[in-house]
Amino acid sequence: MELQEYKKMLINTVLEHYPVYLQSKLLKYMTKDDRVINDRRKIKPGQGSLLSIDVTGIEGVGNKLCHLLDHAEEGLYAKIYKYVEEFEFVKGYRYACIFEYKEDLDIDMISSFDSSHIQLYYHDNDKYDCMWRTGSWIPTVNLEKDRVLFKYSVTLDNREGDKIKYVVLVVMELNSKRVSIYFDSVASEYKNPVKDFYAVMLDTIKRNFEKLIGINLLTIDFKAIIYYIQYLQNNNVHLSENIKVSAQKMKRDGTVSYLEAKKDSEEEPTIPILGELKEWLRERDYLFEVNEETRRIKEELSNFIEEIEQTSDYPKVQIRFRDKGFHLEMTHAYKNYEYSVFKIDGNLSDDRELIEYAKACLDKYYRELEART
Repeated sequence: MELQEYKKMLINTVLEHYPVYLQSKLLKYMTKDDRVINDRRKIKPGQGSLLSIDVTGIEGVGNKLCHLLDHAEEGLYAKIYKYVEEFEFVKGYRYACIFEYKEDLDIDMISSFDSSHIQLYYHDNDKYDCMWRTGSWIPTVNLEKDRVLFKYSVTLDNREGDKIKYVVLVVMELNSKRVSIYFDSVASEYKNPVKDFYAVMLDTIKRNFEKLIGINLLTIDFKAIIYYIQYLQNNNVHLSENIKVSAQKMKRDGTVSYLEAKKDSEEEPTIPILGELKEWLRERDYLFEVNEETRRIKEELSNFIEEIEQTSDYPKVQIRFRDKGFHLEMTHAYKNYEYSVFKIDGNLSDDRELIEYAKACLDKYYRELEART
C-alpha cells in the first residue's frame, strides 16, 4: 500500500471509526511535543509557522485532524501520521482477552527477530504499519522495559470501497507472563465475515502470534476466579477492592435466565426470580424469627437458593468496580472458544487504565486461588 493511500485510509478511520472523544484525545496526543499547536496560549510572540503547525483557526476536531493528515509530506507535516500509529499503542480499547504462557522470553530475543516477521517501531523512520489483507502478516512492534507491544493492522472495506484501518493490539508482559489481546468494535458494514467477526479475528491473531513467538497461549479460568471472589464475599472476607459480581446470564437444567444489569445504579442487580426470592427473604426476615420452626424454614430456603447458585453456570457476568466507577462485562467460553472476553462499559477516557486495574485485581485473586489448590 502506497503512503498516500495509507494516509487516506487513516483519515477515513479517524473520522468514521473514532468517536468524538477519541478524536479529541488523538488531537491532544499530537500536541504533546508542541509540533502541533491547538491552544492559542501556547503560541509565543513572534513564533512563526517554521516552528509549529497552528490549527487553532480551524473549526472542529475532525477538520483539524483531516488538515494534518491530508497535507503533503513536507516540512513540519512530514510523517504526521506517526502520531496516529503511536496513539494506537496507548489508546483504550473496548474489548480484551487475557492469556498466560510458561516459556521464558526477554526483550533481546524478540528484538532479534528477522525483519520479514516483525517491523520495529521508530518515530523518526519513514516506515509505516504493514497492512494485512491476505498472505503474510507483519506486526509493528514497540519495545518497552518489561513488555512488548505487537500491533496487528488490518484493512477493512465496505461495499462502497471505503477502507479503514482496524487494529488489534497484543501486549506481552514479560515479568508476569501474561498476554492481553485488545480490540475494538467496528461497524457491521466493515465486517467480513459478518458472523462471528471478532471471534474469527481473535483466533486468527492468537494463532499467528503463537507461531511468531513460538509459545502456547494458555487459557485462564476466569470463571473459577469469579466463583472464588463470590466465595470470599459470601463468607464475609474483606476485599481491598469495592467490587460487586452480578450474573447477567444463568444456565441450569437446560434453561437460560437473562439479566440486563442497571447502569449507574446502586441497586443490587439480581437474576430474575432467584434474586427476587433472596430480596423477599431479606425484607421479611422478621417473619422467620418467631420460633425454631420458622428459623429452620428460613435456613432451608437459603440453602435451596445457595444450591441453585452453586450448581448453575454463569456464562456472562458483570463486575462492578465501585471504587473506580466502572464495570466490566465478562463472557466465558466466547463463541464456543475456551477463553473469556472482557468488555469495558462507558467512555474509554483513561486509555487502558481501567482494564489494567481490572486485570491486576483479577490476577491477584487468580494467584490466591492457585496457592490454595
